[in-house]
Amino acid sequence: MKSKSTAKGVGDSAVHRRVMQLADGASNISQAIDLISERVSDGVVGPPTDLEELCSRLGVWKCGSADIPVNGELHKSSKGFEIRYSNLLTAVRQRFTIAHELGHVILESTGARCPRSGEEVERICDQFAASLLMPKPQFIDCIESDAVPNSIVTASNRFAVSATSAAIRYVSLFNANAFEVYDGRVTWSSGLLRNSNSSSEIRPLIEASMKGEAGDQVVCLNYGRTRLRLCWVPTGRARALFVGTAE
Repeated sequence: MKSKSTAKGVGDSAVHRRVMQLADGASNISQAIDLISERVSDGVVGPPTDLEELCSRLGVWKCGSADIPVNGELHKSSKGFEIRYSNLLTAVRQRFTIAHELGHVILESTGARCPRSGEEVERICDQFAASLLMPKPQFIDCIESDAVPNSIVTASNRFAVSATSAAIRYVSLFNANAFEVYDGRVTWSSGLLRNSNSSSEIRPLIEASMKGEAGDQVVCLNYGRTRLRLCWVPTGRARALFVGTAE
């Protein structure tokens, strides 16, 4: 008998079931989110995605900045939905926040007693934001296999998102090995590069990236059992993106 904490996994949660039902035929949650996003965005101008048009299409009657202590809020009234985003956000962060709240709007369309809070709800709304802002077919078309880090930066400009958002979208679509550095520390990582902070092989490359250098080098991980071609580019002040491809 499973314990109470494990009897109901993420794949069997209320919000997961609702998204899968809304997608009608998707095989997993990522595919479901992309299918739903494609459906609600059909005909919307982009890239970058015309969020004003998308808001109107999804029943958002008002969207604007406000002096609020969080990135974004969604309110519902007789007029429809209202999205408020913090007036302290950068332009790209504003766009991601609006798209995240549109994820909540999509969840509201699944019926009464819709899940509105919790880690999984927020994670799924982040996935909706990425899918709405960076539609899968168009994003994949931007990625050049022989220049991935630079392609991700190019995509971030084309889709009006941060380099971090574009990199995370790349990782989710390609099941890739990647990590980002800010001020000499790894802020997030994926795949074979999850322990990048502690790798003696990678530390000199991180230090080089913090000097504004781009590079391409083969590194050995897991006591020499894994060889990765690691490419990196600066993405801003004290920021860099690393992508690894197995040799």
